Amino acid sequence: MASETDFEAAKPADAVAPLGVAERPDGANADGANEGKGKAATLAEVFGIGRDGLEGLYGVARNDYVGGRYEQAVVGFELLCLYDHLNFDYWLALGRCRQMMRDYFAAGSALSVAVECAAAPAPDLLMDVAECMIVAEEPEAAEAALRGISDGKAKVAAGRLKLLRMSLDDLLTSRQGGDDG
Repeated sequence: MASETDFEAAKPADAVAPLGVAERPDGANADGANEGKGKAATLAEVFGIGRDGLEGLYGVARNDYVGGRYEQAVVGFELLCLYDHLNFDYWLALGRCRQMMRDYFAAGSALSVAVECAAAPAPDLLMDVAECMIVAEEPEAAEAALRGISDGKAKVAAGRLKLLRMSLDDLLTSRQGGDDG
């Protein structure tokens, strides 16, 4: 029976380390943890998919979206989100596509990720998340989105914010009424 040291000696000198073992050029550890030298790797980086490849896929998905082919567009946007999980535009596009498909829970979820990817999320985006979650009858998620809006930043859309809060109250009231009987 071969020992572990025999196996090590049999490896070619130029053998490639398995994923997660080799040190990445951006300074991140093998387990993905950063030491302040860059950001976490995306799958696009790991697989060598360049910006041009991602932009090409985005163009195809966007054309499907504009053409009303939402089922095809959503596949492209999901792939983009998978390949670059930190890209605000990809998550926003996925959320908007899911909205058009009337899949409001998935739309709100994707838009929530877009909020997390944004440097400073706009109140309108948080209201979009809340609106999707209200339609999907997910009051806790809608409340969380509305809590993220500071009153000072929402003055422009005060009417919409008030309407969303009223809709959320109606949803919560209907749920409480349903629990009694």
